[in-house]
Amino acid sequence: MHNKENQDPRTQRMVKIDIRPLKALILEKFPPNKPLRTVLLAERDLLEAKEFLAKLETWLNLLKGGS
Repeated sequence: MHNKENQDPRTQRMVKIDIRPLKALILEKFPPNKPLRTVLLAERDLLEAKEFLAKLETWLNLLKGGS
């Protein structure tokens, strides 16, 4: 049986990533003027796994570049 990308084979639903713990960490550790904080806090709390992975590279670049 072939499963579509990002789907849980048991439920056939899109896998979601909850980024609320990441947002809480950002609120605790980063000052308000940091771009990474602004960008992450603007995201929805639940992201599809494929969307999360696509955004991760941008977040890491922000972290390296000035957060």
